Amino acid sequence: FFLILSTVVEMSSIVEMSPSKNKNTYARMEDDEEQHADSAAVSAVPSDTASSIDSDNCVHVKHLSEEQLENPQGKVYREVILITISLFSGYAALVCLQKKLYDQWEANHGQSLDNKQKQLFEHGTSLVYFGNLLFRLLHNVIFAPFTPRIRVVISLCAMCVSMAILVTCYWWLHSGSVLWVYVSYLFGGVAIGSFESNILATITPLGHDTKLYAMMGIPVGFVSITVLGYALMAAVNISVVGIYSAVFLACFASVFLWLLRIPIPSSYDHQQSFSQFVQQLRAWRQWLLPIRAYCLALLFDMFCLSFNTAINQYIYDGETLPLFGLLAPDRMHLNENLFFCVLNLMQFIGDSSGRKLIYCLKNVSLKPYYFLIFSGLGIIASVSKIPCFALLGTMCVCFANGAIYSCSTYFMDNRLDENNAQYLLTSLSVWLFVGDIGSVTGSNVWQLIVPIACSVIPSTPSTSQYFCVKN
Repeated sequence: FFLILSTVVEMSSIVEMSPSKNKNTYARMEDDEEQHADSAAVSAVPSDTASSIDSDNCVHVKHLSEEQLENPQGKVYREVILITISLFSGYAALVCLQKKLYDQWEANHGQSLDNKQKQLFEHGTSLVYFGNLLFRLLHNVIFAPFTPRIRVVISLCAMCVSMAILVTCYWWLHSGSVLWVYVSYLFGGVAIGSFESNILATITPLGHDTKLYAMMGIPVGFVSITVLGYALMAAVNISVVGIYSAVFLACFASVFLWLLRIPIPSSYDHQQSFSQFVQQLRAWRQWLLPIRAYCLALLFDMFCLSFNTAINQYIYDGETLPLFGLLAPDRMHLNENLFFCVLNLMQFIGDSSGRKLIYCLKNVSLKPYYFLIFSGLGIIASVSKIPCFALLGTMCVCFANGAIYSCSTYFMDNRLDENNAQYLLTSLSVWLFVGDIGSVTGSNVWQLIVPIACSVIPSTPSTSQYFCVKN
């Protein structure tokens, strides 16, 4: 891992110094920034903290106008979507292929495992969420010696390591130790937690359209596993090893794509030391107050998203499901696997349309908490024991998630003015951290709600085989 890291860091420095085709892009950005360096040095740091920050470490940033943010150099870097697809397909593989991994681990033992061993396995897989939550902020501490651009590389390499451990230990070496599950899923959590804030912060000067492509890669990455991956396993009997290997190759290729094809000006790729991070946390009034509504909106949104994702699996758990549920239990039955395949597709449609909508309505002022109405309606529809309503409800929940995500990043790009632009990376890190608190809470609360949801709308003798079968 560190050999790969040292190699790409050296490559990055060589690429930046070489007369490549990206040189003109860097030069145009840097020349424009140097013209405003003197004024930016004064305005970049608030007066109450300027004396405590070393002038050599000050970030010289120029507030970009709306037109410059949309397309600063007349080019949209669409290839950035491939990078986010690669990383989030790895996240989806860790989350959605856990049962396949458990079956292989059990086969390596040559016998059925008891409940204690199963719990050990489940605790190991939960490290992807634990690592994700912690490294929303810890990347500013552990990876402080590296610039945000290199932190993106670290994230991609960490996901490569996660995939490689699973394939090597459980499929090639047939290990029976649960230790490698802990190590692999922790690397995956570190990758996800360190990735989002750093890539969103560094591509800001490349414009809104480039950032939209990056954000669209998140739902596409998930659907590539939850729909395409499962379809390939069903249609051509592709092994789960093939999916893990494909994610590894995609993340490895994305390292070079990120370094060679996506130009980032140095003012947005500054090395934020640990002391600077602490100073920015102390100056929270400068950046947290403007985004507090977006943090709270993401908190409730992620709670609803994780809650909805989990509870659907325990309400709609019959082998077949009547599409109209309690309204018409004898009509139009769907296989459970087909239902969840369509459900995953609705998640993608809702999430991607929400992200796109905000950038289509860029001149319309939309508050993030407006979209929580869709989250609430979606949760109600999901517990109705009517599968067609659950499909629409899931789409509403994911639509709210995509809209709140884009609404928040769009606001931070445009409203963090010259005095606060230096706080962009910290703002994104804290915003995502707060959202993950909601996600972790929702993923631990649904167990308490399932019995209530199953009893509020009681099943009839003719529908008890379709809904809440195991509850």
